[in-house]
Amino acid sequence: MRKSSFVLTTIGNGIIAILETSEEADRKRGEFTLSRSCVNSNVASGKFVDVTDQVNGAEGEVFALKEDLDNV
Repeated sequence: MRKSSFVLTTIGNGIIAILETSEEADRKRGEFTLSRSCVNSNVASGKFVDVTDQVNGAEGEVFALKEDLDNV
């Protein structure tokens, strides 16, 4: 993967997620770019959990909002 960035978006059934993508990837309306330190802070606090292994075709790491996963 080329230089990457992290995007706050929704996946699946409206699950809020942070996706690692290439910097060149187009952003859609409502998506926000996050820094690595922001991602690390949200994962360390337990607010987001790593679900990379559960997502097919992911370009990079994928983190889902724990609260949304509890409701699935």
